[in-house]
Amino acid sequence: MHGKPMMRRLRFAAVDRRLALLLICTAMSVLAASPSHAQCVDFSDRAKKIDIDTFSKSPIILLESMHNDKDKLKSQLAAYLVTNPDLLAPVRTLITEATAEERSAIGAALRVAEMRCTIRKPIAAQKIASFAQRIEDAAVAKGYYTAGEDQSSVAKLPDGNKKGPAGDGLLSGQWKTEIADPFKPIAIPQ
Repeated sequence: MHGKPMMRRLRFAAVDRRLALLLICTAMSVLAASPSHAQCVDFSDRAKKIDIDTFSKSPIILLESMHNDKDKLKSQLAAYLVTNPDLLAPVRTLITEATAEERSAIGAALRVAEMRCTIRKPIAAQKIASFAQRIEDAAVAKGYYTAGEDQSSVAKLPDGNKKGPAGDGLLSGQWKTEIADPFKPIAIPQ
């Protein structure tokens, strides 16, 4: 008689341990997966943590390190924002210290970051967009809207034809339903 209650207690204890282990494993897997989705881009595309920390503490260093290269400024700032979309306060400081050309590059970086965050983190993209719209600076607005046009417009070839998506030359005919000649020479723009 004394053996049966003891066996029940041991079974319940084993079940309790398994349940606790399952809960711990579930919590750890959720925590491990969370940081990978905290940013707008994959790990390999993120900016270095030390660079982001430096930028958040002293955004002016970014302007000094870019030496009036607005393309580098645009790409570096966009990389910071897609890595950490909460860096908008240092961006405001950056805008106050920048020249008109640099402010235009900052606006373009905001737009590029917004577009890169749209799929993975739409809330972050919306936050960046509303931040850019609240900035009352003509140079920032010009850079922001110009970058949007650059990203969304279709590229044109020198002869005036529109360039379609990659692989567009695989089909031919009026409705692009016929298989194109794979041996046909490619027209090289001059």
